[in-house]
Amino acid sequence: PAALAPGALRAYGMWTPWVSWGLAALAAAAALLTLYVAVRRGRALAALGVSALLVGAVGWGGVEVGRRYIQAALDDNTSGNLRRIADVTRPGGTLVLKTYYRTDVRLWLRGKCIGFDFGRRPKWWYFPGSELGGDPTNWWAPNRSGLEALLQSTGWTDVRHVTTWRDRLYFHATRAYDPVPR
Repeated sequence: PAALAPGALRAYGMWTPWVSWGLAALAAAAALLTLYVAVRRGRALAALGVSALLVGAVGWGGVEVGRRYIQAALDDNTSGNLRRIADVTRPGGTLVLKTYYRTDVRLWLRGKCIGFDFGRRPKWWYFPGSELGGDPTNWWAPNRSGLEALLQSTGWTDVRHVTTWRDRLYFHATRAYDPVPR
């Protein structure tokens, strides 16, 4: 849908924190007013129970209605492949990526992993089953050069390594203004 095109919801996203705080304050005020009225009339438990049911029902309905539209847009535009994610990210947008990585040699000293590669050639390791992190959905782990090459070849620029923590790499990358030709 055109309303969910890349960047279309950005204007609404800037107001999201303010709207959230405003609605939370309104809900708190309504809860206090309900409690005040219920205590004065001696029907506190019934009034609070009905109020909780109404608030829960409205919230659930809103989530269900919104989820259908957002999920449809995400299903159409993101399939987990980096080129598709680059296609739905507005030019200049930022990707924050955390992933497992591997090196040719890994040593554990005092609980800290020290690893290094022989050369800077991009490499990927295959892990069948749940060998990588105990997760059966993790099948591949790159070295740092492999991840940088993948990001640069799929439409991301300004690829920068943020940090390494244990066996994870953290990267930021910027969506290219002129994507890589297919």
